[in-house]
Amino acid sequence: MRFPFVRCVSVLAAMLLVLVPATAQVVVVNNGPVTIANAADITTFATADDFTLSATATFNAIRFWALDTAGDPALLDQFSGTLSWFIHNNGAGIPDPAILASGTVSGGIMLTDTGVNLLFTNQRIFQLDFSVPDTTLPAGTYWLRLKENTPTDPSDASFVYWVWRGGQSGNTLRISGDEVNPANWSNGIADLAYQLRFNAAPAAAIPEPGTLALLLVGGVMTGAGVLRRRRG
Repeated sequence: MRFPFVRCVSVLAAMLLVLVPATAQVVVVNNGPVTIANAADITTFATADDFTLSATATFNAIRFWALDTAGDPALLDQFSGTLSWFIHNNGAGIPDPAILASGTVSGGIMLTDTGVNLLFTNQRIFQLDFSVPDTTLPAGTYWLRLKENTPTDPSDASFVYWVWRGGQSGNTLRISGDEVNPANWSNGIADLAYQLRFNAAPAAAIPEPGTLALLLVGGVMTGAGVLRRRRG
């Protein structure tokens, strides 16, 4: 006769595991989509921008804004769907050759149409979001580099551009003509638009008292039904 009670408790436990939405913390902000902007090629060139952390921080997602200059101007149809990312140390105002963290994402990139066109052109700006492993960096200055396709793939002749904005925070963006083994970095004239984010995993939450009461009633009724079936 103990079985119905065990089943009832199991049902209640499952019902109490209500997930709350995941929360996101922006660790680094280098602006967002803006109409007064231009863009830097991340297919044919190595492209990077610096950021400074005032304290140790962890991120596990990257958001940036991009467009293409060919194909349908309302689509990011030149993007291969594969993207590589790199975190470099700061080497006297340019990305240091040593790579602190990196990875390649394929098929897991979320594209969001911002509805904004680059000023004076028909190129539509898209927001791109993708997850990366938890990456912790101490206070200091670093460089984020993005490259379309895998780290060792040369240009595939597409036209994907990382949006930049006017103004400057720290160093301006840097560009190298060798997208696989970048060196001889040249200066840009603005900052690239991106964010490093920490997305917390969803957590189990105990329902509010009113909801809890309803769940308890439902659980008891479920247990009673099981008991009646066993007695029958």
